[in-house]
Amino acid sequence: MKANGKDIKAKAVMQIMAAGIKKGTEVELVVTVGDEQAVLDEFVKMFEDGFGE
Repeated sequence: MKANGKDIKAKAVMQIMAAGIKKGTEVELVVTVGDEQAVLDEFVKMFEDGFGE
C-alpha cells in the first residue's frame, strides 16, 4: 500500500493509521498474493466503513 509518498504494510493496522491518510488522499493498493479481487474488495469495504469508527 502506498500513500503520501510512503510504503505502508497493509497487514499492520497501526501503520495504516499512522500514515495519516485523510479523506481525498490517493492510495495505491498492491496485491501480490492470494485472491487479488477478494483482497481489494476487503480494502474497499474497510475504507468505506471508516476502519470501524
